Amino acid sequence: MKPVISPSSCLLYFVSLAARPYHHHSSSSNNNNMAKVLGFIRRALDPDMASDQGHRHSLMEDVMESRIGRVLQLVPMILIFAVACSDIFAALWSAFGVQLFLMALHFYRSRYNPRVVFPLALELTAVTSYVLLIVLAYSIANFACTLVGPIVVSFYWTTVTVSLVICKPFSMQYVSKTVDSATWNSPEFLKIHFFISGVWEACFSIMVVCMWIGYGLFKDTNSTGYLILNIVIPIVAPVLTTLGLSYLRSVMEAEKDIRNGAGLGKKADEEREGLLQGEGKA
Repeated sequence: MKPVISPSSCLLYFVSLAARPYHHHSSSSNNNNMAKVLGFIRRALDPDMASDQGHRHSLMEDVMESRIGRVLQLVPMILIFAVACSDIFAALWSAFGVQLFLMALHFYRSRYNPRVVFPLALELTAVTSYVLLIVLAYSIANFACTLVGPIVVSFYWTTVTVSLVICKPFSMQYVSKTVDSATWNSPEFLKIHFFISGVWEACFSIMVVCMWIGYGLFKDTNSTGYLILNIVIPIVAPVLTTLGLSYLRSVMEAEKDIRNGAGLGKKADEEREGLLQGEGKA
């Protein structure tokens, strides 16, 4: 009797083949990110591996903390920019639904990972803006689809701006459970998060200016100017900001590991030197 091969087992086999070269033949960050995603898919398709809760949680953290995972957090906003003027209700409800899914996933992670903070200020900002726009779209006849993007970005910009004005950069919330009080209150820590939040402030400022100019100048949503100012720039800017900050973080972590390694090596050399001196005296 021939063994029965299910479609899922075939897909699992090909995903495993695809993931193998990333795990064994490359050390670049992009390939590592792809390996994490493929590994997550492979484990999700394998019922035996999926039954291991610890591995599921580990893989989920790997994916969500990778650059790909961070870009996925931008999907609701991208849906708004790309779809609003084609179908305003589809754009708003899909963005709202995806945002709720991401928040549910974030809440689930916070249940087993004490480092994850829930809810986040930007998540609440996104949900608030989507709910407001859904109400406006149903309440006002012929509500302008070109207003949707600028309003959403203005909400984000306001949240980031307020956090900087009150000297509590929003990015600090992401690591509030991972640092001690001494680090939290240190000037260096505050400077780092002023820089991170400042980069996002610049990003959202560019988006706000471009989108409101596009709204004021271009009535034709198919015109080149509108497409550049209200779709291309608002999508590209946050993606590049996310990838740039993620790369900077990986570089800083690598330098920290090198310094720690050098420190350990120096300490070992000092201990060896002390031992040799002790033996000489003996």
